[in-house]
Amino acid sequence: MIKDISCVKDINGVSYNGTNFGCIQVKVHKGRVLSINPISGNRIISTSSDGGISILDNSLKVINTLEGHKNEVWKAIEIGDKIYSISADNSLKIWKKSDENYIIEESIEIQGNPRDIKKINEDLVFISTQKNQYPTLINLKTKEQKPLDKFNISKSLDESVFFINNRIVFVEANSFKLIDPKTMEMIFSLDNQEKIWKVKCKGDMLYTIQYNFNNNDSQIKELGVFQVENDKITKISGNNYNKTMFDLLDVGMKNKDFNELKNEIKNYEEKKSYKVINQNNYNLITNDEDFKFFALNINNNAKISYELLYKASVDGEASTVFHSKCDGKGETITVVKIVKGSKCGGFTPISWQKDGCWQKDPSLRSFVCNLDNQQKFNLKKNYSHALDFHEGKLSCFGGYTLQLTDKNISNKNGICQATDYEIQSPNDLIGINEQSFQVEDIEVFLVRQE
Repeated sequence: MIKDISCVKDINGVSYNGTNFGCIQVKVHKGRVLSINPISGNRIISTSSDGGISILDNSLKVINTLEGHKNEVWKAIEIGDKIYSISADNSLKIWKKSDENYIIEESIEIQGNPRDIKKINEDLVFISTQKNQYPTLINLKTKEQKPLDKFNISKSLDESVFFINNRIVFVEANSFKLIDPKTMEMIFSLDNQEKIWKVKCKGDMLYTIQYNFNNNDSQIKELGVFQVENDKITKISGNNYNKTMFDLLDVGMKNKDFNELKNEIKNYEEKKSYKVINQNNYNLITNDEDFKFFALNINNNAKISYELLYKASVDGEASTVFHSKCDGKGETITVVKIVKGSKCGGFTPISWQKDGCWQKDPSLRSFVCNLDNQQKFNLKKNYSHALDFHEGKLSCFGGYTLQLTDKNISNKNGICQATDYEIQSPNDLIGINEQSFQVEDIEVFLVRQE
């Protein structure tokens, strides 16, 4: 029964329904399911009104339980290799892995019944409370708590706060605010005429469903598209549904325009803004959402075609094979699946070569990205180490930001450091907080713009 559903979460295209009776398809908790979220290793973490936290595998089997809260646990998320949970017992608890279980490393008192938590980066989280609609910023290193009474949270933190290009974006009821995370001062504000109801973030783009209210009859006004770039927020489109690449309408709305707008977006996405020339020849790790993400961030006004040049698991993992297939071709994307980590990669307009060492990108178009969470990291301005050309290496972004070396499937000799692109730690990009990594596979595609 729909009335029994307490929460819904879409994870990698699968919808998980939590119920008032503690079920997520199967019985998980004694009390009502309050939150469901993905964590590393294709696992799910859920919380309950009974004070419990459960970690499930992808078959929904409970593999860990975390006990320590005395009241409802509203949400739990993973940051690095730790779990952070917030509860009506007025605490934020930090759990670390000990053997096969999790134990409480630290408990922080939060005033006002914390209700929601969201990671900003490795050092900062936001928490909102029931009694205070303003968020509280917590520094995980110093444990300092800073209430932010300038910003009113009218939606969940997942739809109100975003970390884009090293800037914090607050989405309020009728405005966008761009914040410097170091000073927490506002550096840009954009007022919006219509009420912002739903928000989705992909890369540096924000997609919104907006409403107007006339005679108590709320209707969809437009689907807005906004870009966060160069310390400002720009409205890219509105009243033009064809430019909305990601379907924002699967939110259970009851509106006379719902089917019409959904069909317009579906028809547009079926046309696609890109094509893959030879994807049927291989079992690709790169999927539809990855191709969309690159197309959007390379040039969202052009139709992009991708041609597979190199696949390590098929062509061989030696650097000599990579250079024979990829050197001198032009613009490329690289997609990498990290062992026990994220799927990530990068784009560069510069042709790969086997010698030349550090390479500049005067256009500053090169970027790296975490494809699991659709986060783009730009090249640092005026930095000369955009790429690294070497006969013993494959795709190498930055001096050591994302280095793929010879026989990276067989050995843990890839390198990731927070150097030349705007990542704060290796975890941002590769999904594990380690500087060396091993890969499951590597794919390199030639990019053509039409």
